[in-house]
Amino acid sequence: GCSKGFEKTKAWVVKMRVLIVGNRYTSNMDVFENKEYRTFKIANALKNAGLSVKVLLINYRNNDVSSSSETVTFSLKSKQLLKHRKQVSQSIKYFSPTLVWFTNGPIVGLVAKSFFSSLMRTTSLYEVLDNYQTYYPSLLFPVTLFDKWMRRHSAYCSYVSTELLKA
Repeated sequence: GCSKGFEKTKAWVVKMRVLIVGNRYTSNMDVFENKEYRTFKIANALKNAGLSVKVLLINYRNNDVSSSSETVTFSLKSKQLLKHRKQVSQSIKYFSPTLVWFTNGPIVGLVAKSFFSSLMRTTSLYEVLDNYQTYYPSLLFPVTLFDKWMRRHSAYCSYVSTELLKA
């Protein structure tokens, strides 16, 4: 009895594909170049648990587009935005995530869900950030609306600093 249940659980975990969506740049580093950043630590922990994982990094700063087998960057300042959007969209569609984990709050989620419609139908885990007002005051109204929507429609919401440390 127990071993059959374990096998079913193991099969479910193997089929689970997680797309982690985060920022390409933090205030002081290029996340794509720093594999010690927490986005990659989360990805590695999930991989070690037997899940398939892909990382999508949103780039607001410049038109730099980078990709590897497990990480892709989408640049909002790309000179060929529509072509690049189509390539990233195909990559996401091919990966076919069963869960999307938004690691950097509402702005990352808003950009990802706006540009990649397939993510609208995917179950999401949403990390809530309380300080987005500090960084993007001009975007406060649409970002606040999206933040409220994400809190209601995500399978799980957590505060980055407290709940994730406990988990």
